[in-house]
Amino acid sequence: MTPVEAQKSSQKDYAASFQDIQCAAERIAPHIHITPVWQNATLDKLAGQQLFFKCEMLQKTGAFKYRGACNAIFSLPEDVASNGVATHSSGNHAAAIARAAQARSIPAFIVLPSNTPQCKIDAVKAYGGVITMCPPGMDAREAACKRVIDETGATFVPPYNHPHVIAGQGTIALEMLQQVPDLDAIVVPVSGGGMISGISICCNHLARSAQQQLDPQQQPQQPPSSPLVRCKPGLKVIAAEPVGRQVSVVPLLRYKQGR
Repeated sequence: MTPVEAQKSSQKDYAASFQDIQCAAERIAPHIHITPVWQNATLDKLAGQQLFFKCEMLQKTGAFKYRGACNAIFSLPEDVASNGVATHSSGNHAAAIARAAQARSIPAFIVLPSNTPQCKIDAVKAYGGVITMCPPGMDAREAACKRVIDETGATFVPPYNHPHVIAGQGTIALEMLQQVPDLDAIVVPVSGGGMISGISICCNHLARSAQQQLDPQQQPQQPPSSPLVRCKPGLKVIAAEPVGRQVSVVPLLRYKQGR
């Protein structure tokens, strides 16, 4: 599967739906950690409001990326998965793919740019990933990944621009709203855009559902999503630029969902 093919979706307007996120939550539940939500009294005082921190640094492989990687890999049919998976990444997605592939007992072929920190290279190796190094830059990464796919028959799982990856990242919002239902806003760091897309899809659906339940004049298009997940009708999703950002472009596939 080429990078372009991997970006196609059966959805007309969105790369993933709320139902995809629900399915992802069930699919990856045996493989991920339910990460805690922490608070800090000093930061609450400085901000003048309550802040809640979803601790995805405690997720397997140390980052939220494991959710999307796990969902993508465990969504593959057996005959496709047997050839393995491939990706290019500057680190976190690489480790996530290697770890998820190891959990499914299939090969993982990882293209890393030469400026990848050694600790992230070591993590990919520890999870059994087969590493190919390439020069820095997206063009070099994509070209090297295509060669690996041509040689191995592996399935390409991109770092962010893929419906199963987006749905997997959206499970963060499902989980957090179970833990803290009455949030006014969720602030999300944006780099590639997969996480904010998944979270936005989830929150938009739940907020519309909450509004319909408050307004007797509106006829809900579908039953309430889950008795365990609720949110305020005005819940906002706010984008923030993260530290260590290496990707400068947010492709349209994700922008259409996160706007």
